Amino acid sequence: MSHNTFSHLGLVCLLILSAPTGRAYAADDVKTAFDSLYGLRIKAAMATASSKDDIALSAQLLEVARQSTENVRLLTLLCESSAVLGSKGISGYPSAIGALELLSKHAPARKPDVHEKIVPLRRKLFFAARGKAKTEIGLRLIDDYQRMATARLGDSDARGAIVAYRDALRIATAINSDKKTVINEAIRAARSQLVLFSEIRRLKSQLKAKENDPAIAKKLVMIYLVDMDMPSKARPFTFLLSDDDLKKKVAVASKPIANISQSEARLMGQWYHGLSATAGTNPAKARMLIRARAYYSSYQIKAEKPDGLIKLALSDIEATLKKLKVSTTSSSLAKSGNRIGATIDLLKVVDVKKHVTGDSKWTLNKTGLYCPEGKAQRRCYIPVSVQGSYELALEITRKKIGGHIAVILPIGKSTVMYYMGYGGHSMFAPIAGARAYSKNNPTRVEGEAKTGQKYLYKFTVLIKGKQCQLKVERDGKQLTKWEGPLAKVGSSSKNDGAATPNLAFHLNYGSMTIHRAKIRMLTGRIARLE
Repeated sequence: MSHNTFSHLGLVCLLILSAPTGRAYAADDVKTAFDSLYGLRIKAAMATASSKDDIALSAQLLEVARQSTENVRLLTLLCESSAVLGSKGISGYPSAIGALELLSKHAPARKPDVHEKIVPLRRKLFFAARGKAKTEIGLRLIDDYQRMATARLGDSDARGAIVAYRDALRIATAINSDKKTVINEAIRAARSQLVLFSEIRRLKSQLKAKENDPAIAKKLVMIYLVDMDMPSKARPFTFLLSDDDLKKKVAVASKPIANISQSEARLMGQWYHGLSATAGTNPAKARMLIRARAYYSSYQIKAEKPDGLIKLALSDIEATLKKLKVSTTSSSLAKSGNRIGATIDLLKVVDVKKHVTGDSKWTLNKTGLYCPEGKAQRRCYIPVSVQGSYELALEITRKKIGGHIAVILPIGKSTVMYYMGYGGHSMFAPIAGARAYSKNNPTRVEGEAKTGQKYLYKFTVLIKGKQCQLKVERDGKQLTKWEGPLAKVGSSSKNDGAATPNLAFHLNYGSMTIHRAKIRMLTGRIARLE
């Protein structure tokens, strides 16, 4: 059977299983269809001594799996089979890893299991590679180890997480990666959690022996709440307490920030600001302050006019966080995308081989994300979905004047471009019915980013129901501010085929380096698209 015929049968299988017949196909139906189409080929390949037919079949199954994402059960069978077959020889490891990554994307519950399987395969590829390829594989392997460690921490396995982080550190050292600092911080944090997990086990044992002693329950609540920043884990133990106020606050803290009222946002901001003083370590103190900052910011967004006292509290929090010298930035969307007030380093999720369009030769190194001079319409997408209000900090250097440079900002269900350089002007577009070149554009101002000079831009996007506010600062000075209906901002286009409006950097001729790109969610959430 030819490769094309094999793939065609896979697509036929997909169409049959996904057809709107009025009923959902049971798992047994999918398994029967899968076995009838691929079972004999898989058995035949695995029965031979040579690994060549296993590896070829692995690649074919992966190709079909990529076109079968609508049926998770079918996708799972295809990916699992592809991974097993690809693991037969090192030349099949890329297919096996690709299958496991695809499975992780579309079956999130399988992520911990998948990470454990990817690491040994990628590790063998790393030690077999040389030169630039070794470095590229090493960077991916470090990410794999970090995801594995995060999953182990989620299972309260701090020891296992530390082992994974140490392995990541060895790879980072071998390729001289600047991720060493972040990994060392993660190891220290995991060691702290190891102590906390041990204390939690001890307290739970005591709680069981002493018939739900409220004093022990209170200790568990505070460990989960302050030391681990896990209010949802703390909540079950609040039911053993007589403190109704604490019960209420922990219940509110367990909700997404977008689902709480304005009065609750203020109350929770004040509470977490106070809790920061009870934290026993700087990381825990920082987490409480980050929570307080997020709640206060949510209050300000929902308020009709800014509150002076809240503004002072936010200034105090920022100053304290700087003094603590604790990193509040994360490169792990899996871990921090849903953590309230987290700052996400967007350059950590960019892959210049996958996330660029047009005549683009983007590179990413210690200096930042660089796009050299080229033709029109070059973009680098950040593979994240942003829903809600946020602040984005961009540090850029425009290398050569020519055409324009811009950042694409998600806003509601659409996107809007901010041109940092467009014919001597800067502006949002489209906005209020005006394009970038329109003289009646209400956000258009004289001046643009000059060549050879580093700038720090801060973009604030606030969404209040059907209204929004856009603000841009450059090097601490406000360039423009606009308020109005969401319906008058941006385009409903899907960013050249992206499933969800997402961030992107855009050049039309010229060149630019993005040294830093960090986003902080004020409301809503941010999630990785792949």
